[in-house]
Amino acid sequence: MDSRISFNLPVQVQTILDILSENKRQGYIVGGCVRDTVMGVTPNDWDFATDAHTDEIIRVFSEKGFRVIPTGVKHGTVTVLIKSKGYEITTFRTDGEYSDYRHPDSVDFVKNIEQDLSRRDFTINAMAYNPKDGLIDPFNGISDLMHNDFLRTVGDPERRISEDPLRMMRAVRFSVRFSKKFSPELEKAVSKRAYLIEKISRERVNDEFVKILLCQYGADGVRLLSDTGLMAYICPAFIRLKGLRQIDRYHGGEDVYTHTLRVIDYTYPKKTIRLAAFLHDIGKYDTLSYDGMRTRFIGHEKISAEKAREFMNSMRFSGKDICDVANLIENHMLLKDYDTSKSENDKKTYLRKVIVKVGCENMSDFVQLCFADEKATPSCNMQKYEKYEEIIGLFEQIRNEKVFSAAELEIDGNDILALGVRKGPMIGEILEYLLEMVLKDPSINSRLELIKLAEQYIKAAETGGK
Repeated sequence: MDSRISFNLPVQVQTILDILSENKRQGYIVGGCVRDTVMGVTPNDWDFATDAHTDEIIRVFSEKGFRVIPTGVKHGTVTVLIKSKGYEITTFRTDGEYSDYRHPDSVDFVKNIEQDLSRRDFTINAMAYNPKDGLIDPFNGISDLMHNDFLRTVGDPERRISEDPLRMMRAVRFSVRFSKKFSPELEKAVSKRAYLIEKISRERVNDEFVKILLCQYGADGVRLLSDTGLMAYICPAFIRLKGLRQIDRYHGGEDVYTHTLRVIDYTYPKKTIRLAAFLHDIGKYDTLSYDGMRTRFIGHEKISAEKAREFMNSMRFSGKDICDVANLIENHMLLKDYDTSKSENDKKTYLRKVIVKVGCENMSDFVQLCFADEKATPSCNMQKYEKYEEIIGLFEQIRNEKVFSAAELEIDGNDILALGVRKGPMIGEILEYLLEMVLKDPSINSRLELIKLAEQYIKAAETGGK
């Protein structure tokens, strides 16, 4: 206990503590909200522990006019709604066995906060606080958080992991977020029990994996997942990139695994971009060839996109996320052919063609990924930086033109039919030709101009001169 520590609590949080105290009940904020507040970070969620049982919690807060939802009465938890925000309040408890690797089969309700804290996962999450008693820290979580190098579990790490194997991935996230190494005991336990991650639903694994990727140094999380053996069960195809050397003038023999980690760290923490960075070269293992001088990975971007779809489907990502990430990966080589020596009009034409494939709404993310891929190669120099600055500038100029697909042309297939063309592939050929012309000069996207161009194309086709 350390009564010297005090927090500035939000009004709603203090209200809950006050109501419990008025009813002669103990009440504390617990877990991650205590940890984050100690670190000076505003918590997203506030959780409470009390010696009051659920029926009393429901009665007391209902009498005060609050809506109370019995979200987990079996395990001693209810949710109090204050201004539409939910606050979980749980009765002090200890847990029985976890046969489903997530929830305890049974719980025993206890009378003091120290017993309740003893069931929690990591020491840094096993702290409680209220203004009267100050910080309750029976497992030295404050020291582990602020001063020590190691992340430690409360009690035996193998037992904590066996209760809920997702704690192994949470350990990776906390290690990266707070710059902590695993304690030797935790490291041994995770390596020994990594296979248990397969007991966890892919939705839960997905949620934790994305949180790891979105850490400031997401690559450190990916590296730790790989080093502990967890990645072999999450995305086995990624492990094959270790030692897969890229022998060419761009990568200097660096393996795909190391390159990929660097790409992740060069992207900003947005879900689709970080996932695309993680998966953008995952098809290189399947496309490797060697001519005696250099390695080649012809068509790796298409294979990588296919494998990304497979992985993301297995992880239960949304259809939109899968499409967005696969799109970025499949096209991530396009800007390699961007030629800074061309005229500005030719460069704009090239970028318009890129936008047709990538989509205008995805273009900023796409440029971000491509630039990160370039920066992550040992051969990257100032000219590459200037190239991408130029691309960004030109994209800003052309992004509002909004003529990046045949559907946005001022004429359609019916107009082509009206010119006497029979139904068939010829209609698509004409529309593709018209789009090519408009990409070169968007000002000609008018019905009159496009009809003239279509008539010229038809006449040339009839005389064999197209």
